[in-house]
Amino acid sequence: MIDSRAELILHPIRMRILMALGMEHLTAQQIAARLPDIPQATLYRHINKMAQGNLLEIVSQRQVRGATERVYSLKISNAVLNQEDLARATPEDLMQYFTTFTAGLLGDFAAYLNRHPEPLRDTDGLGFSTAPLYLSAEELAALQEGLRDLLLPYLEHQPTPQRKRMNLSMILLPSGRE
Repeated sequence: MIDSRAELILHPIRMRILMALGMEHLTAQQIAARLPDIPQATLYRHINKMAQGNLLEIVSQRQVRGATERVYSLKISNAVLNQEDLARATPEDLMQYFTTFTAGLLGDFAAYLNRHPEPLRDTDGLGFSTAPLYLSAEELAALQEGLRDLLLPYLEHQPTPQRKRMNLSMILLPSGRE
């Protein structure tokens, strides 16, 4: 039994399913093609759990050789941890969530390096950095709202031959330095 949205989202396989799905509408079979290392029964079990947990919605379905083929879409508003989710988490929960999140990033980066043994740093947009910011609570809230407003139009883009998928991961972390 899943106790929280965080546990539903932050399972390593379910995080990979969310990333594979992105903003597209895909069947379980299409998701499986993007995640060939996950056994099909395991993948289907997690997709069903995500649909039951309201992370995925069925946008259409049709009969295919006696079986029902469902097309899934990500419910963006349910697929993120909000401040209420984080407020309920214990320090141990938060450590587990963050570890799972960073493990997913490491996996994605390893997959990138496997696809590009000589990374295309200049042309593919790869980059990562840390920027120290000194912000009041109000300034932090304004930054978060501004980032959300900036990103929303881009999150609605659909794949095209001219658009390649990029993953933007952000972490706002108090540094612990006063």
